[in-house]
Amino acid sequence: LSVYRRMDRPGLWANISRLKGSRWVNEDSEPLWGHRVNGLTGKSSSMVHNFSVLKFGAPCITSLPDGTIFVAFWCYEDCVSNIRWFKFNI
Repeated sequence: LSVYRRMDRPGLWANISRLKGSRWVNEDSEPLWGHRVNGLTGKSSSMVHNFSVLKFGAPCITSLPDGTIFVAFWCYEDCVSNIRWFKFNI
């Protein structure tokens, strides 16, 4: 399981993948946050512009003792800085 910002689609995504020999195989992906927000894809050639529209980051992921996955990250919504989190099972 990995959690990351995609460059082709907006938002924070969870991705289940596996290694098949030397190949990385994506099994499934789901948006966690921000997938309906415009301007979060890095389409500009200016990294300054790309980071100015970045409204979230630093996803941290851990497995809890009961097997639940816990993900936390910072985000900026409606002029307010927040720490958001999700708990889910795979």
